[in-house]
Amino acid sequence: MGFSEFELKRIDKVVGGLCRQKSPQALNDKLRYDYQVTGNDIVIVEIRPHWKDPNIFTETALARFRYHSDVRVWSLYWQRANLQWVPYETHHRDRVLDALVKEVQDDAFSVFFG
Repeated sequence: MGFSEFELKRIDKVVGGLCRQKSPQALNDKLRYDYQVTGNDIVIVEIRPHWKDPNIFTETALARFRYHSDVRVWSLYWQRANLQWVPYETHHRDRVLDALVKEVQDDAFSVFFG
Protein backbone atom coordinates (compact mmCIF):
# COMPACT_ATOMS: atom_id res chain seq x y z
CA MET A 1 0.00 0.00 0.00
CA GLY A 2 1.31 3.43 -0.92
CA PHE A 3 0.43 6.86 0.36
CA SER A 4 -2.36 8.99 -1.13
CA GLU A 5 -1.59 12.26 -2.89
CA PHE A 6 -2.79 14.16 0.18
CA GLU A 7 -0.50 12.10 2.46
CA LEU A 8 2.46 12.65 0.11
CA LYS A 9 1.93 16.41 0.30
CA ARG A 10 1.81 16.19 4.09
CA ILE A 11 5.00 14.10 4.09
CA ASP A 12 6.72 16.67 1.88
CA LYS A 13 5.68 19.45 4.22
CA VAL A 14 6.93 17.68 7.36
CA VAL A 15 9.83 15.45 6.26
CA GLY A 16 10.78 17.50 3.20
CA GLY A 17 10.65 20.61 5.36
CA LEU A 18 13.19 19.12 7.75
CA CYS A 19 15.44 18.12 4.84
CA ARG A 20 15.27 21.61 3.34
CA GLN A 21 15.95 23.18 6.74
CA LYS A 22 19.02 20.99 7.34
CA SER A 23 20.42 21.57 3.81
CA PRO A 24 22.56 24.72 3.82
CA GLN A 25 22.01 26.61 0.54
CA ALA A 26 25.66 27.70 0.37
CA LEU A 27 26.80 24.06 0.50
CA ASN A 28 24.15 22.56 -1.78
CA ASP A 29 26.80 21.11 -4.13
CA LYS A 30 28.67 19.54 -1.16
CA LEU A 31 25.93 18.46 1.27
CA ARG A 32 22.17 18.19 1.17
CA TYR A 33 19.39 16.09 2.62
CA ASP A 34 16.43 14.57 0.85
CA TYR A 35 13.87 11.85 1.45
CA GLN A 36 12.60 8.84 -0.45
CA VAL A 37 9.19 7.22 -0.19
CA THR A 38 8.87 3.50 -0.87
CA GLY A 39 5.68 1.68 0.09
CA ASN A 40 5.02 2.53 3.76
CA ASP A 41 8.59 3.73 4.39
CA ILE A 42 10.11 7.19 4.27
CA VAL A 43 13.91 7.36 4.41
CA ILE A 44 15.92 10.54 4.97
CA VAL A 45 19.21 10.44 3.06
CA GLU A 46 22.35 12.53 3.14
CA ILE A 47 23.69 13.34 -0.34
CA ARG A 48 27.30 14.40 -0.84
CA PRO A 49 30.07 13.97 -3.45
CA HIS A 50 32.07 10.76 -3.32
CA TRP A 51 35.43 11.34 -1.63
CA LYS A 52 37.37 9.95 -4.63
CA ASP A 53 35.30 11.45 -7.44
CA PRO A 54 33.38 14.65 -6.68
CA ASN A 55 31.33 14.18 -9.87
CA ILE A 56 29.64 11.12 -8.32
CA PHE A 57 27.20 11.67 -5.49
CA THR A 58 26.63 9.15 -2.72
CA GLU A 59 23.55 8.69 -0.57
CA THR A 60 23.66 7.60 3.05
CA ALA A 61 20.43 6.68 4.83
CA LEU A 62 20.00 8.46 8.18
CA ALA A 63 16.46 7.89 9.44
CA ARG A 64 13.53 5.69 8.49
CA PHE A 65 9.88 6.24 9.28
CA ARG A 66 7.54 3.29 8.76
CA TYR A 67 3.77 3.54 8.76
CA HIS A 68 1.92 0.53 10.18
CA SER A 69 -1.48 0.93 8.55
CA ASP A 70 -3.10 -1.90 10.52
CA VAL A 71 -2.64 0.01 13.82
CA ARG A 72 -2.25 3.51 12.28
CA VAL A 73 1.08 4.16 13.98
CA TRP A 74 4.42 5.50 12.74
CA SER A 75 7.72 4.05 13.94
CA LEU A 76 11.19 5.60 13.80
CA TYR A 77 14.50 3.83 13.13
CA TRP A 78 18.13 4.90 12.88
CA GLN A 79 20.87 3.10 10.98
CA ARG A 80 23.93 1.60 12.65
CA ALA A 81 27.36 1.63 11.01
CA ASN A 82 26.74 -2.01 9.96
CA LEU A 83 23.70 -0.72 7.98
CA GLN A 84 21.13 -2.40 10.22
CA TRP A 85 18.04 -0.40 11.14
CA VAL A 86 17.42 -0.09 14.88
CA PRO A 87 14.30 1.26 16.61
CA TYR A 88 14.88 4.69 18.12
CA GLU A 89 14.43 3.74 21.75
CA THR A 90 13.39 6.96 23.46
CA HIS A 91 10.49 7.73 21.11
CA HIS A 92 10.00 4.80 18.77
CA ARG A 93 6.28 4.97 17.95
CA ASP A 94 3.70 7.69 17.58
CA ARG A 95 0.38 8.21 15.85
CA VAL A 96 1.64 11.56 14.49
CA LEU A 97 4.53 11.70 12.04
CA ASP A 98 5.41 15.25 13.14
CA ALA A 99 6.40 14.04 16.63
CA LEU A 100 8.91 11.56 15.21
CA VAL A 101 10.28 14.11 12.74
CA LYS A 102 10.87 16.42 15.73
CA GLU A 103 12.92 13.63 17.37
CA VAL A 104 15.08 13.43 14.25
CA GLN A 105 15.41 17.21 14.12
CA ASP A 106 16.44 17.44 17.78
CA ASP A 107 18.80 14.43 17.40
CA ALA A 108 19.39 14.26 21.15
CA PHE A 109 21.75 11.26 20.87
CA SER A 110 23.47 12.29 17.59
CA VAL A 111 22.41 9.15 15.75
CA PHE A 112 20.86 10.92 12.77
CA PHE A 113 22.99 13.93 11.85
CA GLY A 114 26.04 13.10 13.95
